[in-house]
This record gives sequence, structure tokens and C-alpha cells, in this order.
Amino acid sequence: MYAPTAFELPNELWTEVLADLPRSSLIHVRMVSRHFYALAHPVFFRSLILDPDHHASRGNRDFLGMLQLYTGPHIRKHVRDLSVSFRFARCTRSQRCSGKVMPLSGPMLAAIPTFSSLRTLECAFRPTETVDLSALGFHTLPMLDKLTITGGSIACPLQSDPASRLRVAHFAYTDIPGMEHVLQAQLAHHDGAGFRSFLSALDPAYLTALTLRPSYDVSPGAWLSLDAGVHPSFTRLATVDISVDGPFLGPVRSFLAALPALANVVLSGAFRSACDLSLDTPAWPQTPAPVAMTRVRRYTGPAEYLARLRLPNLTSITLTSAGCRCAIRGLFKRLDTTQVEELALMLPLGYIHEWVDLSFYEDEEESICWRNREETDGVFGLFPRLRSLRLRVTDNAEDDKDVLDAFDVLIDEIGADVPNALVSILREADTVKIPLDHVVVEWDVAGATVAALPEMEGLFDVLQGVSERMREIEFKGGVRDEDAYVAPA
Repeated sequence: MYAPTAFELPNELWTEVLADLPRSSLIHVRMVSRHFYALAHPVFFRSLILDPDHHASRGNRDFLGMLQLYTGPHIRKHVRDLSVSFRFARCTRSQRCSGKVMPLSGPMLAAIPTFSSLRTLECAFRPTETVDLSALGFHTLPMLDKLTITGGSIACPLQSDPASRLRVAHFAYTDIPGMEHVLQAQLAHHDGAGFRSFLSALDPAYLTALTLRPSYDVSPGAWLSLDAGVHPSFTRLATVDISVDGPFLGPVRSFLAALPALANVVLSGAFRSACDLSLDTPAWPQTPAPVAMTRVRRYTGPAEYLARLRLPNLTSITLTSAGCRCAIRGLFKRLDTTQVEELALMLPLGYIHEWVDLSFYEDEEESICWRNREETDGVFGLFPRLRSLRLRVTDNAEDDKDVLDAFDVLIDEIGADVPNALVSILREADTVKIPLDHVVVEWDVAGATVAALPEMEGLFDVLQGVSERMREIEFKGGVRDEDAYVAPA
């Protein structure tokens, strides 16, 4: 039987194979032959880093020479992902020795628009640096799909050219600094013209996803309030992922309510139980009452934020907070959950005993006082269309630092509490006759905790036998620190 040789395989197949190799291996592949050089060269330069400190740590002291090499036509046309850092030291080691200081930021900014095939671009600026996105020339990149800006105050002028707006589908702004130094700079130069936020530099006709991650003790709401008038113009913005602390949720909520095409909301933050902070100033106006967001279909975030939003038409809810059972049930009773088909809950091991049904307690006095025997619908009776359920069993305090006591594990108790709680949940869902047929149990537990849990295969068989209607039950995840895990004798 004839078998094709390696050189007879299609180039497209070789490209897929080489894409899975590390860069250290691609260097050797390029040296095999001219044919393999032509195949591996575009893959090798698909991702590129422009950082003087990064190159200096690897012995490349002539960064401007490397920059000129990368911007050559035989390399720049292959670059799809580019990461640029402007947080480098003032001068490189070779410049300190020679006494000549060469500016690097200007050549780096001038080089970025030459990579005309870019799909994703990441730029890191110093926190105290003011950045005008419309003046960076990124709008000339015709194929740019995602732009990530880390640090730097993106303060755009009040009047800008619409042609210089960025045409990207996904914009991410992380490590967002405060705007204090921008205001101080204006006062120092007696410039009363003001400024606008990063939203004014984005083309509303292209943006479909937005990610905002502020630095410590900074709220993205202050920046969003600068451009409140342009919020409704983002008619294609469907997915928003914002990290905001509880006292500053008001401006973010107003921003979300103004988006006409918003469908997916992802929120996170600390101090979530705190009330909205209203200063009634131009930079922080009075927080209006919540407005119903009827187009939103998916919510991912803490239960405390979901209670402060009006989302009447949700079809998917993913709670990322470690709430107790009574709080979660109280939340769902206040919401309209009749259309929800997908539900994900976090079950911290410190609270998991609250999900155990009273039938598991032989003595009524030993039962937990929070569970009301008169409950008829429980939690899952509130979801008549629920089809998919994901349960995250965890003792990882990094999941929710606002509720650390939820992850206090009682090793002597979880051996019985965990299986009893999971069985109770599936029994309740089966009793209320909801169309649930897909259950995923995701494990994120430490090695010491695993040693106290029952054997997974036996637990899986027990859950499979709870209901015949639940056709698919999956176990995912595993041990968080496997090195510390000691298998029981």
C-alpha cells in the first residue's frame, strides 16, 4: 500500500502541525531544509514581543536593530499577535556604557502600524502616562480584531477626528489608573478644555465586546461617566466584562442599561454588599434607579450584583460568589427565572452542608435550622425550563475573597456532607419535574481535602442512579495541588 512521504503532505497540514510546537523547536525546524524553512518561518513569527527589557534579558542589547529587523517585509507580514511594552527602563545597558541615550518609545510607536496583518495587539504603558488612542495610528491596522491596553490614562481630546477611531471588535482596558494625575496636569497647564474617555476613541459600528479591569481602588465608572452621551451609539456592543467594587456599581449599571444590543454581562469585584456611592458631582453624578435590561440573556458574576440589576429575560445564570443556600434561594425568589435554561452555582465546602436534605438526618434536632420543612419549591422549582446545571465544588478561597469563611473545610464532616448535598440537589431537581438532563460537577479542591472525600467512581455511580431523566452527568476539574495529595490507605 502506497504511503505518502512527509514532503508530499499538504502545506496546510504542516502549518497546523508546526503551530503546536514551541518556539524553541521551531528554530530547529527552520534549519532542516529550505522547504521546512518556508513552512516554519511564518509560524515562528506569528507572535512577537517588542519590549527592550525582554530583549535585553536575552542578550539582545541593540533593540533598535532588532526593531528594524522585525519591521522588515519578510517578517512583519507574518505577525498576527503583537505585545508591546512601554514600561522599560530609561535606557539600556549599552546606552549607559556609551553615554548615548536613544529614545525608544517613538520608534516603537512608529513601528506598530507597519504590521498590517495584526489580529491582536497588546500595549502596556506606565500608570502615570497619559495616552491618546486616536494619535497612536492604530486605526490604520485594517485587520485588527482585539486591542488590549494595560495601564496608562486613556484621555482623549474633546474634539477628535471620526476617521481616527479604532475599528476593533474587542477592546480590553486593564490595570486602569485613576484620573487624578490627568486633572492635575490640566490644572498645571491652565488647560480647561477637559478630556473624554477611551470610548470616544472607539468606533461604535465595530465594537462587539468590552473588557474593563481597574487597578486597586479605582472604578471604571468614573471613566465611563465622561462619555455618558455616547453610550447608546454602541449599537453592536453585546458582551461586557467589567470588574467593579460594590460602592461604584451605579455608573457601570447606567452604562449597561444604555447599551441597546447588550446580551452578555460579566461582572466581578470586591465589597459587593456595599451600597452605591452617590456624590452628585459632574464626575460622579447621582445614581439613577435601575432600568430593566430586556435584551440581556446571560449573566456571569456574584449574586450581590445580580440582585442590583434588572434582568427579566435571562436564559443563563452563572454565580461566581460563595453564597449560602438561603441567600441564593432568597435571590432567585426575587428574580424572574422562568426563562432560565442554564444555571451554574458555586458550592463552597464551608457551606455545602446547607444543601443536605433533612431526610439524611435521623434526629430532627440534629437538622440544620436554616432548612424549612415547609419548602415546596426549594431552589430548582423556581426554574421550570432548566436544562443544564453546573455545580462547582471548591475549597479555594481565591474564588471569592469577600466570603472567606465559606471555604473553611471540616475534614471530619465533608466525607458525608459532599455526597449527601449532591444527591439532595439532584433529588430536588427530579422531584419538581424540571426538564434537567445535563449536570456537570466541577471539582477544585486541595489534596488534603480529596483524602477526606469519598471515592469518585462510587460517588459518580450514586449520582447516576438518582434520576433516570438526567441522561448526562459529568465530573470535571480535579486536585488543585496534586503534589500534596496522599492517597488514603
